[in-house]
Amino acid sequence: MEVIPAAGRVFDPHWHEAEALDTEAEAPKNRVTRVLQTGYRHGQRLLRPARV
Repeated sequence: MEVIPAAGRVFDPHWHEAEALDTEAEAPKNRVTRVLQTGYRHGQRLLRPARV
């Protein structure tokens, strides 16, 4: 089982579940600025998406 990397990464709808849009962040567009819940995968099988 592996943790799905999210913070600072480009948003990927296959691995990340969007909970909110950060309009005040100075990060580039489509970047994850905050992780609300860690996601997990086993190989290429999604166990739980990262809530971002």
